[in-house]
Amino acid sequence: MGLVGVPGVTFTNWPDPYIHSSDDDLWQMDATQLKRNAVAVAAVAYYLATAGDADLPVLATEMYGRALERMSRDATTAMQMIASAPAGERAEKYARGANSCEKRSTVSGARWRRSTRLGAGTARRHAPCRA
Repeated sequence: MGLVGVPGVTFTNWPDPYIHSSDDDLWQMDATQLKRNAVAVAAVAYYLATAGDADLPVLATEMYGRALERMSRDATTAMQMIASAPAGERAEKYARGANSCEKRSTVSGARWRRSTRLGAGTARRHAPCRA
């Protein structure tokens, strides 16, 4: 996630033996994948640069829905981690899970607040509820 709160784009051939290794450099990159990334990033940049108030409800709804999906996934992971832990480790797993969920909520809320500034409050008026 960039500093302006726009999700990153990547198309990866998985498994990639070079990713996050000491051999991960431009020479190992697939030129076709790089072109796909460039087109996707350019399309997002164009959409955001030309979006007006009328586009904000769609953008805000997408952001909000994806945030709910991520928070749900984190909560499910946390609950599974707690449930599968031995009794003596459950307090530690609970703390880790709660911390993960809290961080996701904080990040999602910050993204939402940034989105409401894009259209002078248009997104705020169209949100099903606030993150």
